[in-house]
Amino acid sequence: MKSIAANKRVTRENFLKFNIWVILGIFVVLFLGYAIAYENWFYLGALLVPLLLYLSIEKPFIFPFGLYVFLLPFDSILSVADSTTFTKFIGALTIPVLLLKSLHEKKLRLPNKASIYWVFLMIYAMLSIFWAINPDNVLSRYATVTGLLILYLIVSSYKIHESEFNTCKWCILLGGLMAAILAIYNYETGVFDKAGRATMAYGERSGDPNYFAFCLLLPVSICIEKILNQKKKVLKFMFSAVLSTIILGIIVTGSRGGMLGVCVIFITYILCMKQRITLLAILIIMGIIITSFFSIIFIERWGQAIETGGSGRVDIWIAGFSSLKNFCVVGAGLGNFPNVFADFGHFTPFTRVVFKDPHNIYLEIFVELGIVGFSLLILAMRRHYQVIKSRFDYHDSNQAMLKAAFWALLTSSFFVGTLFLKSFWLFWMMILMYGNIMDKEVYKHNRGSE
Repeated sequence: MKSIAANKRVTRENFLKFNIWVILGIFVVLFLGYAIAYENWFYLGALLVPLLLYLSIEKPFIFPFGLYVFLLPFDSILSVADSTTFTKFIGALTIPVLLLKSLHEKKLRLPNKASIYWVFLMIYAMLSIFWAINPDNVLSRYATVTGLLILYLIVSSYKIHESEFNTCKWCILLGGLMAAILAIYNYETGVFDKAGRATMAYGERSGDPNYFAFCLLLPVSICIEKILNQKKKVLKFMFSAVLSTIILGIIVTGSRGGMLGVCVIFITYILCMKQRITLLAILIIMGIIITSFFSIIFIERWGQAIETGGSGRVDIWIAGFSSLKNFCVVGAGLGNFPNVFADFGHFTPFTRVVFKDPHNIYLEIFVELGIVGFSLLILAMRRHYQVIKSRFDYHDSNQAMLKAAFWALLTSSFFVGTLFLKSFWLFWMMILMYGNIMDKEVYKHNRGSE
Protein backbone atom coordinates (compact mmCIF):
# COMPACT_ATOMS: atom_id res chain seq x y z
CA MET A 1 0.00 0.00 0.00
CA LYS A 2 2.85 2.35 0.83
CA SER A 3 4.47 1.74 -2.54
CA ILE A 4 1.17 2.51 -4.31
CA ALA A 5 0.78 5.76 -2.38
CA ALA A 6 4.41 6.67 -3.12
CA ASN A 7 3.88 5.99 -6.84
CA LYS A 8 0.77 8.19 -6.87
CA ARG A 9 2.70 10.98 -5.16
CA VAL A 10 5.55 10.74 -7.71
CA THR A 11 3.01 10.74 -10.55
CA ARG A 12 1.33 13.89 -9.15
CA GLU A 13 4.69 15.60 -8.76
CA ASN A 14 5.72 14.72 -12.32
CA PHE A 15 2.35 15.93 -13.64
CA LEU A 16 2.76 19.20 -11.73
CA LYS A 17 6.29 19.70 -13.08
CA PHE A 18 5.06 18.99 -16.60
CA ASN A 19 2.30 21.60 -16.29
CA ILE A 20 4.75 24.16 -14.94
CA TRP A 21 7.11 23.59 -17.88
CA VAL A 22 4.20 23.85 -20.35
CA ILE A 23 3.02 27.15 -18.85
CA LEU A 24 6.58 28.46 -18.75
CA GLY A 25 7.11 27.39 -22.38
CA ILE A 26 3.93 29.18 -23.50
CA PHE A 27 5.00 32.31 -21.64
CA VAL A 28 8.46 32.23 -23.24
CA VAL A 29 7.02 31.76 -26.74
CA LEU A 30 4.55 34.64 -26.29
CA PHE A 31 7.26 36.89 -24.88
CA LEU A 32 9.61 36.03 -27.74
CA GLY A 33 6.87 36.69 -30.28
CA TYR A 34 6.13 40.08 -28.71
CA ALA A 35 9.80 41.09 -28.58
CA ILE A 36 10.46 40.08 -32.20
CA ALA A 37 7.21 41.55 -33.58
CA TYR A 38 7.89 44.95 -32.01
CA GLU A 39 11.66 44.69 -32.52
CA ASN A 40 12.26 45.22 -28.83
CA TRP A 41 15.71 43.67 -28.63
CA PHE A 42 16.24 44.65 -25.01
CA TYR A 43 13.35 42.45 -23.86
CA LEU A 44 14.57 39.70 -26.16
CA GLY A 45 18.03 39.87 -24.61
CA ALA A 46 16.58 40.01 -21.08
CA LEU A 47 14.82 36.71 -21.77
CA LEU A 48 17.49 34.92 -23.78
CA VAL A 49 20.53 35.72 -21.63
CA PRO A 50 19.24 33.96 -18.46
CA LEU A 51 17.90 31.10 -20.59
CA LEU A 52 21.20 30.61 -22.42
CA LEU A 53 23.11 30.92 -19.15
CA TYR A 54 20.96 28.20 -17.61
CA LEU A 55 21.41 25.93 -20.64
CA SER A 56 25.17 26.44 -20.72
CA ILE A 57 25.38 25.36 -17.07
CA GLU A 58 22.86 22.51 -17.09
CA LYS A 59 22.59 21.47 -20.76
CA PRO A 60 25.81 22.42 -22.59
CA PHE A 61 25.09 19.92 -25.35
CA ILE A 62 22.02 21.99 -26.22
CA PHE A 63 23.79 25.32 -25.83
CA PRO A 64 26.43 26.18 -26.80
CA PHE A 65 27.65 22.96 -28.42
CA GLY A 66 24.24 21.86 -29.72
CA LEU A 67 23.73 25.23 -31.38
CA TYR A 68 27.25 25.01 -32.81
CA VAL A 69 26.65 21.67 -34.57
CA PHE A 70 23.17 22.79 -35.70
CA LEU A 71 24.60 25.86 -37.45
CA LEU A 72 27.57 24.19 -39.18
CA PRO A 73 25.78 23.67 -42.54
CA PHE A 74 24.92 27.41 -42.48
CA ASP A 75 28.52 28.41 -41.72
CA SER A 76 29.16 30.12 -45.07
CA ILE A 77 26.27 32.58 -44.65
CA LEU A 78 26.85 33.37 -40.98
CA SER A 79 29.89 35.60 -41.44
CA VAL A 80 30.02 38.52 -39.01
CA ALA A 81 33.35 39.94 -40.17
CA ASP A 82 36.11 39.18 -42.65
CA SER A 83 36.88 35.42 -42.45
CA THR A 84 35.00 35.22 -39.12
CA THR A 85 31.72 33.39 -38.72
CA PHE A 86 29.12 33.17 -35.98
CA THR A 87 29.92 29.48 -35.50
CA LYS A 88 33.49 30.43 -34.64
CA PHE A 89 32.18 32.50 -31.70
CA ILE A 90 29.87 29.67 -30.58
CA GLY A 91 32.74 27.19 -30.84
CA ALA A 92 34.98 29.49 -28.83
CA LEU A 93 32.25 29.77 -26.18
CA THR A 94 31.93 25.98 -26.04
CA ILE A 95 35.55 25.58 -24.96
CA PRO A 96 35.39 27.43 -21.58
CA VAL A 97 31.83 26.21 -20.86
CA LEU A 98 32.71 22.52 -21.20
CA LEU A 99 36.11 22.96 -19.60
CA LEU A 100 34.75 24.69 -16.47
CA LYS A 101 31.79 22.31 -16.19
CA SER A 102 33.98 19.24 -16.60
CA LEU A 103 36.45 20.46 -13.99
CA HIS A 104 33.67 21.33 -11.53
CA GLU A 105 31.82 18.03 -11.99
CA LYS A 106 34.99 15.96 -12.56
CA LYS A 107 33.87 14.92 -16.02
CA LEU A 108 37.15 15.60 -17.78
CA ARG A 109 39.12 12.52 -18.80
CA LEU A 110 42.52 12.17 -20.41
CA PRO A 111 42.32 12.54 -24.20
CA ASN A 112 41.84 9.29 -26.07
CA LYS A 113 45.03 7.81 -27.54
CA ALA A 114 43.52 8.25 -31.00
CA SER A 115 43.60 12.03 -30.58
CA ILE A 116 47.39 12.01 -30.20
CA TYR A 117 47.80 11.58 -33.94
CA TRP A 118 45.68 14.63 -34.76
CA VAL A 119 47.69 16.63 -32.22
CA PHE A 120 51.00 15.52 -33.73
CA LEU A 121 49.74 16.21 -37.25
CA MET A 122 48.62 19.74 -36.40
CA ILE A 123 51.85 20.50 -34.52
CA TYR A 124 53.88 19.21 -37.45
CA ALA A 125 51.74 21.33 -39.81
CA MET A 126 52.51 24.47 -37.81
CA LEU A 127 56.21 23.60 -37.63
CA SER A 128 56.30 23.45 -41.42
CA ILE A 129 56.63 27.24 -41.32
CA PHE A 130 60.39 26.66 -41.00
CA TRP A 131 60.72 24.96 -44.41
CA ALA A 132 57.62 26.13 -46.26
CA ILE A 133 57.86 27.68 -49.73
CA ASN A 134 55.84 30.61 -48.41
CA PRO A 135 55.84 30.80 -44.57
CA ASP A 136 53.02 33.38 -44.60
CA ASN A 137 50.63 30.69 -45.88
CA VAL A 138 51.41 28.56 -42.83
CA LEU A 139 51.12 31.49 -40.45
CA SER A 140 47.67 32.39 -41.81
CA ARG A 141 46.37 28.96 -40.72
CA TYR A 142 47.65 29.09 -37.13
CA ALA A 143 44.44 30.52 -35.61
CA THR A 144 42.22 28.01 -37.43
CA VAL A 145 44.42 25.03 -36.52
CA THR A 146 44.61 26.04 -32.85
CA GLY A 147 40.88 26.69 -32.48
CA LEU A 148 39.77 23.44 -34.13
CA LEU A 149 42.29 21.36 -32.22
CA ILE A 150 41.40 22.77 -28.79
CA LEU A 151 37.65 22.39 -29.40
CA TYR A 152 38.22 18.82 -30.59
CA LEU A 153 40.26 17.91 -27.50
CA ILE A 154 37.84 19.48 -24.99
CA VAL A 155 34.67 17.98 -26.48
CA SER A 156 36.17 14.53 -27.05
CA SER A 157 37.60 14.40 -23.51
CA TYR A 158 34.28 15.20 -21.81
CA LYS A 159 32.54 12.30 -20.08
CA ILE A 160 29.02 12.21 -21.47
CA HIS A 161 25.79 10.35 -20.96
CA GLU A 162 24.12 8.60 -23.87
CA SER A 163 21.30 11.17 -23.73
CA GLU A 164 23.83 13.95 -24.40
CA PHE A 165 25.23 12.05 -27.36
CA ASN A 166 21.68 11.65 -28.69
CA THR A 167 21.06 15.37 -28.21
CA CYS A 168 24.05 16.11 -30.44
CA LYS A 169 22.69 13.75 -33.09
CA TRP A 170 19.32 15.49 -33.05
CA CYS A 171 20.97 18.91 -33.42
CA ILE A 172 23.07 17.66 -36.35
CA LEU A 173 20.04 16.10 -38.04
CA LEU A 174 17.82 19.17 -37.61
CA GLY A 175 20.57 21.47 -38.85
CA GLY A 176 21.10 19.29 -41.91
CA LEU A 177 17.37 19.20 -42.65
CA MET A 178 16.93 22.98 -42.38
CA ALA A 179 20.02 23.61 -44.50
CA ALA A 180 18.86 21.14 -47.17
CA ILE A 181 15.45 22.85 -47.36
CA LEU A 182 17.15 26.21 -47.90
CA ALA A 183 19.42 24.75 -50.62
CA ILE A 184 16.42 23.20 -52.41
CA TYR A 185 14.58 26.52 -52.15
CA ASN A 186 17.58 28.28 -53.67
CA TYR A 187 17.62 25.73 -56.49
CA GLU A 188 13.92 26.20 -57.22
CA THR A 189 14.17 30.01 -57.17
CA GLY A 190 17.29 30.14 -59.33
CA VAL A 191 19.81 31.14 -56.67
CA PHE A 192 23.06 29.56 -57.90
CA ASP A 193 26.78 30.03 -57.50
CA LYS A 194 29.04 31.19 -60.36
CA ALA A 195 29.08 27.67 -61.81
CA GLY A 196 25.29 27.46 -61.85
CA ARG A 197 24.99 25.08 -58.89
CA ALA A 198 22.70 25.44 -55.88
CA THR A 199 24.37 25.86 -52.53
CA MET A 200 23.99 27.42 -49.12
CA ALA A 201 23.31 31.04 -50.01
CA TYR A 202 21.48 34.00 -48.53
CA GLY A 203 21.61 37.51 -49.97
CA GLU A 204 25.14 38.16 -51.20
CA ARG A 205 26.65 35.40 -49.07
CA SER A 206 27.19 31.91 -50.41
CA GLY A 207 29.43 28.91 -49.87
CA ASP A 208 31.13 26.21 -51.89
CA PRO A 209 28.58 23.54 -53.01
CA ASN A 210 31.09 20.73 -52.40
CA TYR A 211 31.73 21.80 -48.83
CA PHE A 212 28.00 22.15 -48.21
CA ALA A 213 27.29 18.64 -49.57
CA PHE A 214 30.05 17.27 -47.35
CA CYS A 215 28.35 18.83 -44.29
CA LEU A 216 25.14 16.91 -45.05
CA LEU A 217 26.68 13.43 -45.10
CA LEU A 218 26.66 12.96 -41.32
CA PRO A 219 22.97 14.03 -41.08
CA VAL A 220 22.16 11.47 -43.80
CA SER A 221 23.79 8.68 -41.79
CA ILE A 222 22.03 9.77 -38.59
CA CYS A 223 18.66 9.88 -40.37
CA ILE A 224 19.01 6.32 -41.68
CA GLU A 225 19.76 5.19 -38.14
CA LYS A 226 16.53 6.88 -37.00
CA ILE A 227 14.57 5.04 -39.70
CA LEU A 228 15.95 1.66 -38.68
CA ASN A 229 15.24 2.29 -35.00
CA GLN A 230 11.55 3.17 -35.49
CA LYS A 231 8.98 0.44 -34.90
CA LYS A 232 5.98 2.40 -36.16
CA LYS A 233 5.60 2.64 -39.94
CA VAL A 234 4.35 6.22 -39.69
CA LEU A 235 7.58 7.33 -38.04
CA LYS A 236 9.61 5.37 -40.58
CA PHE A 237 7.92 7.25 -43.40
CA MET A 238 8.36 10.58 -41.62
CA PHE A 239 12.11 10.06 -41.24
CA SER A 240 12.22 8.76 -44.82
CA ALA A 241 10.78 12.08 -45.96
CA VAL A 242 13.48 13.86 -43.96
CA LEU A 243 16.13 11.63 -45.54
CA SER A 244 14.79 12.32 -49.03
CA THR A 245 14.97 16.05 -48.37
CA ILE A 246 18.56 15.95 -47.17
CA ILE A 247 19.69 13.76 -50.07
CA LEU A 248 17.94 16.06 -52.54
CA GLY A 249 19.77 18.94 -50.86
CA ILE A 250 23.02 17.16 -51.76
CA ILE A 251 21.87 16.38 -55.30
CA VAL A 252 21.01 20.00 -56.17
CA THR A 253 24.54 21.08 -55.24
CA GLY A 254 25.83 18.93 -58.08
CA SER A 255 28.58 17.60 -55.81
CA ARG A 256 29.71 14.28 -57.25
CA GLY A 257 31.76 13.58 -54.11
CA GLY A 258 28.66 14.15 -51.99
CA MET A 259 26.58 11.81 -54.16
CA LEU A 260 29.21 9.07 -53.90
CA GLY A 261 29.27 9.62 -50.14
CA VAL A 262 25.52 8.96 -49.96
CA CYS A 263 25.93 5.70 -51.91
CA VAL A 264 28.72 4.61 -49.55
CA ILE A 265 26.48 5.29 -46.54
CA PHE A 266 23.75 3.02 -47.91
CA ILE A 267 26.21 0.25 -48.77
CA THR A 268 27.82 0.38 -45.31
CA TYR A 269 24.45 0.17 -43.57
CA ILE A 270 23.47 -2.86 -45.64
CA LEU A 271 26.73 -4.61 -44.76
CA CYS A 272 26.67 -3.70 -41.06
CA MET A 273 23.00 -4.17 -40.26
CA LYS A 274 21.77 -6.89 -42.58
CA GLN A 275 19.58 -8.29 -39.83
CA ARG A 276 17.81 -4.93 -39.41
CA ILE A 277 17.28 -4.15 -43.12
CA THR A 278 13.72 -5.22 -43.96
CA LEU A 279 12.00 -5.30 -47.35
CA LEU A 280 10.20 -2.08 -46.43
CA ALA A 281 13.49 -0.36 -45.64
CA ILE A 282 14.99 -1.52 -48.96
CA LEU A 283 11.96 -0.23 -50.89
CA ILE A 284 12.18 3.11 -49.08
CA ILE A 285 15.90 3.43 -49.81
CA MET A 286 15.45 2.50 -53.50
CA GLY A 287 12.59 4.98 -53.81
CA ILE A 288 14.70 7.75 -52.30
CA ILE A 289 17.65 7.04 -54.59
CA ILE A 290 15.58 6.74 -57.77
CA THR A 291 13.57 9.88 -56.97
CA SER A 292 16.67 11.90 -56.18
CA PHE A 293 18.53 10.78 -59.29
CA PHE A 294 15.80 12.17 -61.55
CA SER A 295 17.24 15.62 -60.82
CA ILE A 296 18.46 17.30 -64.03
CA ILE A 297 21.57 18.65 -62.33
CA PHE A 298 22.53 15.10 -61.32
CA ILE A 299 22.52 13.96 -64.95
CA GLU A 300 24.35 17.08 -66.14
CA ARG A 301 27.12 16.89 -63.53
CA TRP A 302 27.95 13.23 -64.17
CA GLY A 303 27.74 13.81 -67.92
CA GLN A 304 30.37 16.55 -67.64
CA ALA A 305 32.73 14.55 -65.39
CA ILE A 306 34.81 12.96 -68.18
CA GLU A 307 34.67 15.95 -70.49
CA THR A 308 36.00 18.40 -67.89
CA GLY A 309 38.31 16.01 -66.07
CA GLY A 310 36.28 16.35 -62.91
CA SER A 311 36.14 20.16 -63.31
CA GLY A 312 39.93 20.31 -63.58
CA ARG A 313 40.66 17.94 -60.71
CA VAL A 314 42.56 15.44 -62.85
CA ASP A 315 45.03 18.11 -64.02
CA ILE A 316 45.46 19.33 -60.44
CA TRP A 317 46.08 15.80 -59.15
CA ILE A 318 48.63 15.10 -61.89
CA ALA A 319 50.53 18.25 -60.91
CA GLY A 320 50.36 17.22 -57.25
CA PHE A 321 51.73 13.74 -57.89
CA SER A 322 54.46 15.17 -60.11
CA SER A 323 55.59 17.44 -57.28
CA LEU A 324 56.03 14.57 -54.83
CA LYS A 325 59.48 13.83 -56.20
CA ASN A 326 60.54 17.13 -54.59
CA PHE A 327 58.26 17.31 -51.54
CA CYS A 328 57.50 13.72 -50.52
CA VAL A 329 59.71 13.80 -47.41
CA VAL A 330 58.85 16.94 -45.41
CA GLY A 331 56.40 18.64 -47.76
CA ALA A 332 56.07 22.13 -49.21
CA GLY A 333 54.50 23.60 -46.08
CA LEU A 334 50.93 23.94 -44.85
CA GLY A 335 48.74 25.89 -47.28
CA ASN A 336 51.41 25.94 -50.00
CA PHE A 337 49.76 23.73 -52.62
CA PRO A 338 49.03 26.76 -54.88
CA ASN A 339 52.76 27.51 -55.02
CA VAL A 340 53.46 23.89 -55.92
CA PHE A 341 50.87 23.91 -58.70
CA ALA A 342 52.37 27.09 -60.16
CA ASP A 343 55.66 25.20 -60.65
CA PHE A 344 54.42 21.74 -61.65
CA GLY A 345 50.99 22.28 -63.21
CA HIS A 346 49.55 24.09 -66.19
CA PHE A 347 46.61 26.44 -66.24
CA THR A 348 43.42 25.59 -68.14
CA PRO A 349 40.00 27.29 -68.07
CA PHE A 350 39.14 24.91 -65.21
CA THR A 351 42.35 24.78 -63.18
CA ARG A 352 42.75 28.56 -63.28
CA VAL A 353 39.69 28.83 -61.05
CA VAL A 354 40.24 25.94 -58.64
CA PHE A 355 44.00 25.32 -58.51
CA LYS A 356 44.35 26.83 -55.01
CA ASP A 357 42.72 23.71 -53.57
CA PRO A 358 43.97 20.19 -54.45
CA HIS A 359 40.41 18.89 -53.94
CA ASN A 360 41.79 15.81 -52.22
CA ILE A 361 42.74 15.78 -48.55
CA TYR A 362 45.19 12.88 -48.98
CA LEU A 363 47.12 14.51 -51.83
CA GLU A 364 46.96 17.85 -50.02
CA ILE A 365 48.58 16.44 -46.88
CA PHE A 366 51.16 14.45 -48.85
CA VAL A 367 52.29 17.45 -50.91
CA GLU A 368 52.19 20.01 -48.08
CA LEU A 369 53.41 17.86 -45.16
CA GLY A 370 55.22 14.99 -46.85
CA ILE A 371 55.30 11.36 -45.84
CA VAL A 372 55.39 12.30 -42.14
CA GLY A 373 52.12 14.25 -42.33
CA PHE A 374 50.47 11.68 -44.58
CA SER A 375 51.38 8.85 -42.19
CA LEU A 376 49.96 10.78 -39.22
CA LEU A 377 46.73 11.42 -41.17
CA ILE A 378 46.26 7.72 -41.95
CA LEU A 379 47.10 6.71 -38.37
CA ALA A 380 44.63 9.26 -36.96
CA MET A 381 41.84 7.95 -39.17
CA ARG A 382 42.71 4.32 -38.44
CA ARG A 383 42.80 4.80 -34.67
CA HIS A 384 39.44 6.60 -34.71
CA TYR A 385 37.94 3.76 -36.72
CA GLN A 386 39.16 1.33 -34.05
CA VAL A 387 37.18 3.35 -31.48
CA ILE A 388 34.04 2.79 -33.55
CA LYS A 389 34.49 -0.97 -33.63
CA SER A 390 32.14 -2.77 -31.31
CA ARG A 391 33.50 -4.32 -28.14
CA PHE A 392 30.64 -6.80 -28.10
CA ASP A 393 29.38 -9.41 -30.54
CA TYR A 394 26.63 -7.25 -32.05
CA HIS A 395 26.43 -4.08 -34.09
CA ASP A 396 24.51 -1.33 -32.34
CA SER A 397 22.91 1.47 -34.36
CA ASN A 398 25.38 4.12 -33.23
CA GLN A 399 28.27 2.02 -34.43
CA ALA A 400 26.67 1.47 -37.83
CA MET A 401 25.86 5.18 -38.11
CA LEU A 402 29.46 6.19 -37.39
CA LYS A 403 30.92 3.51 -39.66
CA ALA A 404 28.72 4.63 -42.54
CA ALA A 405 29.63 8.27 -42.01
CA PHE A 406 33.32 7.34 -41.64
CA TRP A 407 33.57 5.67 -45.05
CA ALA A 408 31.37 8.31 -46.68
CA LEU A 409 33.47 11.21 -45.39
CA LEU A 410 36.70 9.49 -46.38
CA THR A 411 35.29 8.83 -49.86
CA SER A 412 34.09 12.40 -50.27
CA SER A 413 37.49 13.68 -49.09
CA PHE A 414 39.01 12.24 -52.28
CA PHE A 415 37.24 15.06 -54.15
CA VAL A 416 37.39 18.01 -51.77
CA GLY A 417 39.88 19.41 -49.27
CA THR A 418 38.23 18.86 -45.90
CA LEU A 419 41.07 19.31 -43.40
CA PHE A 420 39.88 22.70 -42.11
CA LEU A 421 36.13 22.11 -42.35
CA LYS A 422 34.38 22.32 -38.98
CA SER A 423 32.07 19.44 -39.96
CA PHE A 424 35.14 17.29 -40.65
CA TRP A 425 36.40 17.82 -37.12
CA LEU A 426 32.90 17.39 -35.68
CA PHE A 427 32.86 13.82 -36.95
CA TRP A 428 36.07 12.90 -35.09
CA MET A 429 34.59 14.48 -31.95
CA MET A 430 31.48 12.33 -32.34
CA ILE A 431 33.57 9.17 -32.59
CA LEU A 432 35.42 9.86 -29.35
CA MET A 433 32.20 10.95 -27.62
CA TYR A 434 30.77 7.59 -28.64
CA GLY A 435 33.94 5.98 -27.30
CA ASN A 436 33.38 7.64 -23.93
CA ILE A 437 29.90 6.14 -23.76
CA MET A 438 31.23 2.74 -24.75
CA ASP A 439 33.82 2.92 -21.96
CA LYS A 440 31.00 3.28 -19.44
CA GLU A 441 29.09 0.37 -20.97
CA VAL A 442 32.16 -1.86 -20.86
CA TYR A 443 32.69 -0.92 -17.21
CA LYS A 444 29.10 -1.83 -16.34
CA HIS A 445 29.37 -5.02 -18.38
CA ASN A 446 32.52 -6.09 -16.56
CA ARG A 447 31.06 -5.27 -13.15
CA GLY A 448 27.96 -7.26 -13.98
CA SER A 449 29.98 -10.34 -14.96
CA GLU A 450 31.99 -10.40 -11.73
